[in-house]
Amino acid sequence: MHSFENRQPVINCGMSPYLGDPMLRIDGAYLYDFGSEMQKVASLKEEDTTALDIYIYCSAAKSALQNMVYTSVFSDGFRTVHKSATDLLAVIDEHSADLMDRETYDKKVHDWDVRRIKGKLKEFEAIIRAELQTLALYYVSPKGGFDNRNLVDSGAQLFPASLLSKIPEACQDVTTGARCMAFELWTAMAFHFHRANEAVLRRYYASVIGTAKQPKNLTMGTVLSSMEQHNVGDVNIRAALKNIVVFHRNPIAHPDHHIASSEEAISLYASVRAAMGFMLEHLPESAPIALAAPPPSIPAATLAT
Repeated sequence: MHSFENRQPVINCGMSPYLGDPMLRIDGAYLYDFGSEMQKVASLKEEDTTALDIYIYCSAAKSALQNMVYTSVFSDGFRTVHKSATDLLAVIDEHSADLMDRETYDKKVHDWDVRRIKGKLKEFEAIIRAELQTLALYYVSPKGGFDNRNLVDSGAQLFPASLLSKIPEACQDVTTGARCMAFELWTAMAFHFHRANEAVLRRYYASVIGTAKQPKNLTMGTVLSSMEQHNVGDVNIRAALKNIVVFHRNPIAHPDHHIASSEEAISLYASVRAAMGFMLEHLPESAPIALAAPPPSIPAATLAT
């Protein structure tokens, strides 16, 4: 038996380290277990039922009902089920044994009172079924060979592990972009992956350009032109970046173009992932942040004066 006390129908509810809003993954077993607890109430026998029987059959169902309707993540979406839930809880409490009073254990519950409990259960079931049919519950279909849990919860795993240590400012974009991939927001995915790629490119460009004059606006196009002009940077990396510009980045920059399929989205990801991997291999680890020295301690004699 699964206790529903303080139970939430989510597997994880922490905030992403790079995203401000929590993304909750629903535990499908929660709904199954909730229905099982409600069926225990429906299985009450109508003859020779005692108040202790009501308690035994219905106590877990009460916890499940209270949790589902009033405290679960679904509760904000419910509109009309609250009265029927309150009525069902009230009629169960009316005929359930009080564990603090053993004299109530053997109290007989009339068959019509049991039928009344079951009737309230049917009313509740009809309403909550309608409520659940209108809730915004969605199934995210797999994208290529990717694990949806990684796309939604830990998108940085799609990119080299060195990204976090070498270009930490790019991690929010790859995490958000991976989530956009999961939810088929292809053009938004491209936007974030291109931003992450350019963050890596700027660091790579700074490492190869040396003291040469840099363009005022460090866009992908100007950076590539500068590297060509000064003949710096690995030629294969420059070629990979040019392909991204021609086949992926420039088209997305225009409002009349968008990514319409998972195949195109995965191709873009593969190109960006490859180029970023090449650049990261040539980059050193980011320099540690210099911490300010602590203030000098004040002599005790000074504090005493």
